Amino acid sequence: MPTDFQSWFCLQGNRRNFQIDPLRDRTFLFGQPEWEEEINMRLKRAQLLGTPVRLLWWGQFGIGKTHRLRHTEYLVQKHHYDYRPCYCIASDLEDKTGFERLHYELVNSLGRDEMQRLTSSYLLRARTAPDSVPSLSELCGTARDVEEALRMFGSDNANTSLPAWRFLCGLTLRPNELQLANVTKEALNSSHEYSAVLSALARIIKIEMGKELLYLIDEFENVEKVSNKTAFGRWQESLRSVLDISDISLVIAVGSERFQDVPRLIIQSDIVRRIQKDNYVHMNAFETADAREFVKGLLAQWIDPEKRAALEASEKFSSVFPDYDSQYYPFTAGAFEKYCDFAVVDPRTAKPSEIIAKLDNIAAEAFFRKRRLITKDHLTEMGIA
Repeated sequence: MPTDFQSWFCLQGNRRNFQIDPLRDRTFLFGQPEWEEEINMRLKRAQLLGTPVRLLWWGQFGIGKTHRLRHTEYLVQKHHYDYRPCYCIASDLEDKTGFERLHYELVNSLGRDEMQRLTSSYLLRARTAPDSVPSLSELCGTARDVEEALRMFGSDNANTSLPAWRFLCGLTLRPNELQLANVTKEALNSSHEYSAVLSALARIIKIEMGKELLYLIDEFENVEKVSNKTAFGRWQESLRSVLDISDISLVIAVGSERFQDVPRLIIQSDIVRRIQKDNYVHMNAFETADAREFVKGLLAQWIDPEKRAALEASEKFSSVFPDYDSQYYPFTAGAFEKYCDFAVVDPRTAKPSEIIAKLDNIAAEAFFRKRRLITKDHLTEMGIA
């Protein structure tokens, strides 16, 4: 007789419970099939038309936004789409925080070593076969400090490439680093320069990798903390400039109970025009059909079928429980339906995080009571009518 939760409920591998980890489990998007198809079609259509992805998911906390972002990353790799996905978080923001905080996340998340290699390769091509690629001046436009920093970053000299990378990330250089990065000021200080850096790096990625930069930005609700009028204005200018970059695709996730509570920044008319209204997608609270698809998919992947089959035989589930169906294990069919109905009674808790937490608690109680199946009677004992 097993003595741990994992073995008791025939969980796969080293799973200790029914929880989802967005990164580890990004392969799966449990729920309605059309949710995955919508992501796929947006990526395919944008790639076909040569237009950047513009998408904003919003919904209550725990509805699965992070998981959906990570699954988008997985779909790009699975279907070999020509995107270079990059996940980052809009974090550590305060009332006067400037756009440089998010800019740092966007640039640094690309990876310094890889970007140094790509930039070095691009600069070599620009020198040896200038007709084959646009010049660095073309990539950077009038942002001369950005141009010089990229030139120094792509060099083989670590003494100059590191300060240059710090500058490109939006960090403040020390006095002795200005000459090493070959720039005229200690930090980027305008929306034009932020977008020049991102645009140039995106173009280098496209030239060297043949892929479009796809940013997956999580926890964008934190931007609402920026309340200072001047800082807010800079954020608006900078985000508008980033959205104007045709070589960068953006998928943004926002935690919000109601649309009127999403950050003011992303409902400004100039921002909405660039994202477009149809690309503001609400992740609704689950209904019963959604909960059934979600939990069925979860059980199908988390339960080890061989261990389950052995348990079914030894415990004679089909003989003892008339409504036993292996696809619903560790529930009986009746208990499964009852649980899914219960899980969505309150729209405020009809979401993956709550559904899984309740499932863990119910299963843990069954474990303590030495029950190998979750039945309708067990749910009733736990106060689930």
